[in-house]
Amino acid sequence: MINYQDIKERVKAVGDKVFYIPMTEAEVANLEQEVGIAFPAYYRDFLLTFGMQQDFVQGLFTDVSDFLEQNSYLQEAVPNYLMIGDNGGEDYWILRTEKVNSQRIFNWVDDEIEKTDFTFEELVTHALEQLEDEDVLLLDNSEKSWCVQFAITTKDEEALYQALPLKLTSKWTLSEQSEAGVDEYIAQAVLNGEAIEMSRLTYGSGSTPTYFIDYKESLDSVKKQGQIKQWTTVLEAKFPEFNLVDYGVLPTSFEM
Repeated sequence: MINYQDIKERVKAVGDKVFYIPMTEAEVANLEQEVGIAFPAYYRDFLLTFGMQQDFVQGLFTDVSDFLEQNSYLQEAVPNYLMIGDNGGEDYWILRTEKVNSQRIFNWVDDEIEKTDFTFEELVTHALEQLEDEDVLLLDNSEKSWCVQFAITTKDEEALYQALPLKLTSKWTLSEQSEAGVDEYIAQAVLNGEAIEMSRLTYGSGSTPTYFIDYKESLDSVKKQGQIKQWTTVLEAKFPEFNLVDYGVLPTSFEM
C-alpha cells in the first residue's frame, strides 16, 4: 500500500505551495454510492488524505461534478473500472475496481482500454519528485486562486441578483453580433464587493439568455468560507439550467 502519511509529511515540508482539501469518510462513501462501485483502497486513501480538489497530482479530476459525469458514461460501457482523470488529451485514466492485483493505470481511448506503463503510486511519486525538485518554480498558495465560470440560463434576470451578492453597475451594451444570430452583451457589476464584468448571450429573438460570470476565489477563502461552493449550491437549487465551469486551481493572474 502507498504510505500516504510519509508522502503528506514530505508535501508539508515543501511549504505553502501545495493546495489540497482532504475528503471525509462520509464524502468518499457518498461518491462511491453515486458511482455505484467501491473504489480501490489506494485511491480511496488518496481522497481521504489529499481530497479531489487539489493541485498536487496533475491530471486527476479536481471537480466532483466532472468526476461523476464522466464515470456515469464509463459505467455504461465498462462497469468494473473507475475514471480518475486524463493526460491532457482525449485519453482518460481509469483504474480497475475488481480483482485488483496492482495499481496499474489504464487509458480509455475511443471506447477501448489500453494499459499504460505506470501505476497510481508512480503517478503520485512523480508528482512528489516534482515538488521536491529545486529547479521547478512553484507558486505560493497566496498567488493562486480557484477559477470558475458561472453559466446561468434564465429569463428572470432579477432572480440572479437576488441569489448572489451581485449588483449591476452599468447598462448592458452590445459587444458582438454574429451572422448566426448570437448576440453578446457585457455589463459592469459588483460581486461580493469585487468589481467584475458580466456577459450575456442570446441566441436569436425570443431565446432565453445565458449569463456568464467569471470568478476567482483565493485559496485561503476556499478553505475558510467556501464562497464558490455556497453560491453553487444556491444557483443549482434556483436555476435548473445552471452550469459551473471549473478551470481549477490556477495562478491568480490567469485570464479567463
